[in-house]
Amino acid sequence: MGLLRVYLVDLGPRLLEDLLLLLDRGGVDPVLCIEDASLALGLGLEHALDARQGLLPRGLLGKGLAVEILGAIAEEAGQGLFHDGELVPLQGGNGDRLMGRRRGAAMNDIHLIEELFEFRDGLSDIARKMNVRIAGGGTHPFHQWNDRRIFPGERFQQLHARYGYLAKLFTVFGQHIHLGCENADQAIYLTHAFTRYLPQFIALSAASPFYQGADSAFDSSRLSVVNAFPLSGVMPYVRDWSEFGAYYQKMERLGIVQSMKAFYWDVRPKPEYGTVEIRVCDTPLTVEKAAVIAAYARVLADYLIAHEQRDPEIYAVHAFNRFQACRYGYKGMVVDTHDGIRRAIGEDILQTLDRIAPHARPGDVTALMTLRDWITAAQNDAGWLRAIYQKTGAFEDTVRLQSDRWMSPQPLRQGGLS
Repeated sequence: MGLLRVYLVDLGPRLLEDLLLLLDRGGVDPVLCIEDASLALGLGLEHALDARQGLLPRGLLGKGLAVEILGAIAEEAGQGLFHDGELVPLQGGNGDRLMGRRRGAAMNDIHLIEELFEFRDGLSDIARKMNVRIAGGGTHPFHQWNDRRIFPGERFQQLHARYGYLAKLFTVFGQHIHLGCENADQAIYLTHAFTRYLPQFIALSAASPFYQGADSAFDSSRLSVVNAFPLSGVMPYVRDWSEFGAYYQKMERLGIVQSMKAFYWDVRPKPEYGTVEIRVCDTPLTVEKAAVIAAYARVLADYLIAHEQRDPEIYAVHAFNRFQACRYGYKGMVVDTHDGIRRAIGEDILQTLDRIAPHARPGDVTALMTLRDWITAAQNDAGWLRAIYQKTGAFEDTVRLQSDRWMSPQPLRQGGLS
């Protein structure tokens, strides 16, 4: 079992020069950013790879599956499958964890979503030729952490030396959503403002009920792995970029961090992209669902910018709200510090959809209607996985059907996302 990460990012605008200087000091090379794409949309999707037993080509035996698949993608780049991009190692727990990063000018949301579907189809074709399955979901249902391998690069070996077995436990799969920001202060504001809504994204994407061969009783067990890292959780309540810069410099001076990559926060500014990055989502079982969740995030960001919400009290209840979402999904109860009311997460999402509807662009309407359907029917991927396991009685069959679901187009509403 390996891990593949595909990153399709419409990069946001470059932030302030002092931010880039901070990145340089932290050893991060700033990537090319565009100047006119506030709230550009980006997606990062991590996936499990499974070899179909006894069917791997001889040349793949003993090699990292992600390395080979991304190599095949690179060969397709001239045919337009991967566009203008690069293949780079990604921090994490095993030798099959790589990132494909795309660089380019801004596109509208529909263009990015259509490219995501095309990429899924092309990736699936390559995987089938290699007798490899690709699956969504936040965890592999029955893999064991001590079977993982560490990529033989200096950074990965350092991470393994620092975090020990946690580096291998971190073989989990998430959807990362990037939203381009107009400036650094807006990135700090949105990082705080989105914290109130993170339980919604956990419940919407929840797809990791099984962990190491057992039902965890959680809808999303993946985040419990992330919780173990010392710099996980949430960003301190700094009011603007100047305060954040002072915080970072202090952490650097104390020898706690060497770069922005050290922060595994639930939502964080991502200055090398010029974005805010939402990191709590499990990888959904379908690309279509990933696209709907990303569209919801972008409309919500538009709303939060138009109706500014600053509430430091949200951090007093965030751990409780987050646990409720991981454990119970839509049925979890969250505390709203604004009105002091506890309500089910599903109800909270429906109320949020009503508030943000005026900010939806034409291409968002079907996606938001689809999301409303999921809540009304109480459907999420964790429930689907449990139902499949109950029907088949075998994790191997569950993974096979899970992979079939990801590698084949899935209908949303009539007319797709447009």
